[in-house]
Amino acid sequence: MNEEMKAEFDKYMNEQFAILEGHSSRIFLRMWNKYIELNQQEEKNGN
Repeated sequence: MNEEMKAEFDKYMNEQFAILEGHSSRIFLRMWNKYIELNQQEEKNGN
């Protein structure tokens, strides 16, 4: 992913989090936490 795409993605995610803070979104946060966990596990496994 190039820097420009990464910046766009970060901006998008920050906007999503700002929207979610105005709502009760435990489902999204649970999914997001799971996604982070899976990424960390993959890094540990060296994939």
